[in-house]
Amino acid sequence: MKTQDIINFIDNPEKLSKSQLDELKSILADYPYFETMHLLIIKALYNSKDENLQNAIEKSAVFITDRRILQSLFAHKKKVEKTKVEKVKPEETD
Repeated sequence: MKTQDIINFIDNPEKLSKSQLDELKSILADYPYFETMHLLIIKALYNSKDENLQNAIEKSAVFITDRRILQSLFAHKKKVEKTKVEKVKPEETD
């Protein structure tokens, strides 16, 4: 795997799949404290709905310094459009 491939996965983690796991894991074997690689492996497992996801999270959590980054991998933030709200006056009854 080339450096540019890793950069592309960092920029677009939704493109990760199970097919890249072996390459990612081999890099992690050479560099076990590579935090970003831990995150990419977790994201690849999440994208492929792998049954080993929970186990990988538990093992990698030790190496991930900011848990908010880990949490953001699973957050599906939708863009919310701001809408103008008009105040409605209650009707008077006799």
